[in-house]
Amino acid sequence: MRRHIAPTLLVTALLVLLGCSRTPAPVPVQASPAALADLAGRWEGEYHGDETGRSGSIVFTLAAGSDTAAGDVLMIPRSTGVPLRPAERANPQQRDDPAAPEVLTIRFVRVSGGEIRGELLPYRAPDCECTLETVFTGALQGDRITGTFTTYGAPGARPTGGRWEVKRQR
Repeated sequence: MRRHIAPTLLVTALLVLLGCSRTPAPVPVQASPAALADLAGRWEGEYHGDETGRSGSIVFTLAAGSDTAAGDVLMIPRSTGVPLRPAERANPQQRDDPAAPEVLTIRFVRVSGGEIRGELLPYRAPDCECTLETVFTGALQGDRITGTFTTYGAPGARPTGGRWEVKRQR
């Protein structure tokens, strides 16, 4: 995982971690009770798109004994330095504070045998003026999850991918 993070990204990620303008909606996690227990906690990390150069932070929380998680991704393309927005809020005028960072929502699909599969809700990408969808997989190993993601939807373009990693905060 690359450790070179732009100062703007660090500041923006810190804002996300300290409190966004919204609370993420709970997301059902499909998993056995044992898998849910293995995933319980607050996870923080980052992702990097191999082809696109997009990078950002990932934060999600699963309370012990719960089958729902809350999680977000802050995605900032290098080309613009501006966070991407959910597809349903692509217009900055729809927000009370258009300067505040807005995060994309993680929707977990399932956890089984230490493998995590999920997706992000559709989001708007200014570099292609299109709505994109991202699916991800990862492997849980103790207090660390590492994985890959694939993004679809850019008109006339092949899917792109990258890597992500989160660590459980103690």
